[in-house]
Amino acid sequence: MKIFTDLKQIKNIPPTSIALGNFDGVHLGHAELIRRAVAYAKERGLAPTVFTFSNLPYNVLRGKTVIHGVASEADKERMLESLGIEYLFSLSFDEGFHTMTPGAFVDGLLLGAFNSRAVFCGFNFRFGAEAAGDPGFLRKEGEAKGFDLVVMEPYKVGDALVSSTMIRGLIERGDMVSATRFLGRPFSIEGEITHGNGLGRDFGFPTANIGLPEELVVPAYGVYVTESRLCEAGDNRDCESATERGTRRIGSSEGGFTRSVTNVGVRPTIGDHKLFAETHILGAPDDDLYGRRIRVAFLDMVRPERRFADIGALKAQVESDKQTALEY
Repeated sequence: MKIFTDLKQIKNIPPTSIALGNFDGVHLGHAELIRRAVAYAKERGLAPTVFTFSNLPYNVLRGKTVIHGVASEADKERMLESLGIEYLFSLSFDEGFHTMTPGAFVDGLLLGAFNSRAVFCGFNFRFGAEAAGDPGFLRKEGEAKGFDLVVMEPYKVGDALVSSTMIRGLIERGDMVSATRFLGRPFSIEGEITHGNGLGRDFGFPTANIGLPEELVVPAYGVYVTESRLCEAGDNRDCESATERGTRRIGSSEGGFTRSVTNVGVRPTIGDHKLFAETHILGAPDDDLYGRRIRVAFLDMVRPERRFADIGALKAQVESDKQTALEY
């Protein structure tokens, strides 16, 4: 997949079938829209393409992070490629896009830079200054200027409309089972393992600690059944794509992931109140993991985070949490 992050880079693009949207979680609805664009491209000899923003316009317009993502930019790129996308236009939303008229969007981007022959979007897609552009405008433009438009109806699982907003709410409440159902995969985070307070190791429960990525939604504070994967030592690239390079398997687990138990929160019993995700990998050797990268996929919540009377009570609960994760 070829990725373009600057409009000036986009030249000599072949005719495209292009999907439009933020795709901030690449959830089941997003994936279905992209599959349709890819299938159309294969039928008509076009290049399957996505246009999205690398940052959320809502946050840019408000000058601060109001909405947190459900997937990192690296995850988003990997999932789009796995769906068959060949060209990704992942541009930063800035003042130029904020003031662009819907007509300029069609003429300058869709028909100009992106060389679009077919356009795919959701029923609620909006674009251009003051969000004045909508699927109705695109349909009229397509009829007049010779490109096809496919507008996807609301995507539901059961009776529930799948949306990034809904999925964010589920993660914030700790409902990882439902989040997985609508995402089509477990919510996951990735980061470099850093030093903690060492108490976990002292009572036989060493943890790999990572900070919560600033751009992602924070799960409800609590203990979770998770699965984890470590990158090779010295390889700090993305953990998910470590499959082809080989991963260090630390247990008998499908696809390089190993069962683990993760606490998200501020450790009120300890009293340092720093937000971390602390992961104990079941069956992992007690060696030095600092500086390595780890991916943690959340399967289910065991319990909310709470303060214990003393370290002994905390240790007993941790052992219980570990057993729950083993039996999950």
